[in-house]
Amino acid sequence: MSKKVSIIIPVFNRENLVLETLDSIVKQDYPNWECILVDDHSTDNTVKVIKAFIESDARFSLYHRPKDLAKGANSCRNYGFGLSKGFYIQWFDSDDLMLPSHISSLIDAIQTTNSDFAVGDSQNFIKGKGLSTKPYTTPRLAGSINATTYGMQGIGWITNDFLCKREVLYQVSFNEDFQTDGDEYNFFTQFLHLNTNGVWVNKILTHRRLHEQSLSASIDTNSKKYLWKIAIIKFVTARDIEIYDNYQLSKWFLSGYMQYAFTLSLKGHVPPFFNKSFLIIASHFGKKQALSFIGSIFSALLFKRGYFLLKKAIQF
Repeated sequence: MSKKVSIIIPVFNRENLVLETLDSIVKQDYPNWECILVDDHSTDNTVKVIKAFIESDARFSLYHRPKDLAKGANSCRNYGFGLSKGFYIQWFDSDDLMLPSHISSLIDAIQTTNSDFAVGDSQNFIKGKGLSTKPYTTPRLAGSINATTYGMQGIGWITNDFLCKREVLYQVSFNEDFQTDGDEYNFFTQFLHLNTNGVWVNKILTHRRLHEQSLSASIDTNSKKYLWKIAIIKFVTARDIEIYDNYQLSKWFLSGYMQYAFTLSLKGHVPPFFNKSFLIIASHFGKKQALSFIGSIFSALLFKRGYFLLKKAIQF
């Protein structure tokens, strides 16, 4: 008998999109699954349309994020994991589409290679315009799945691509403090310190939706919003992986944090986590370099200068 897969989907305000996602799950050629939807307190008709769709299929269940948990997809993912019963875990997004052999292809790869997880591939699409680019085009070489290569973005995947045995997931969870994208990047960087017994499945198994409203304006990599987001991802991930003693990767993240923090300071913004940065930077780079970083931030904020101090701080 086939082993059950738990598909866990966080949902927020997807009344016009989520039914396409659920329909793609129903069409899977692997029938032994449960789908746990966790609503993040939607303010539109998402809950209503989901209830109408799932009432005739007991494999679906709908829950609401408990109010004592932080808002966001990560809390919903963790909560859904706690409710799940499957031998395998598949996190998925509420606006994307599983191709019919998504689950079966990943499970077949796990079983054939005696792996703990499998990573498929995705292709972006625009409704009414067809398929577009791929989210990641990094090489998928045998033996390349490890925390350092992933963390330094030598390889990559989206959450939808990943299917895993639940037994190897208990030691890591999604960071619920994240309120920005990059949450899955943080999660998989942590996970790969614990387990690298994975296999690539070089087959498009997911169509990832690109929204029209996001296409008209390209990402401004010099905006405060973007710089702030990347600084948070760098700092939080460096902090989260400290327990794994991967100093090379920790220093890489902290070096990135310092550079983005400095750029924000040049624009007149006190960077995120600045008041917590000294100790962690000192522990990886030394006190002198941590002091140089602090000095560079004050120089940037007050005088729009300080690059020389920053260079001293980030020397490996």
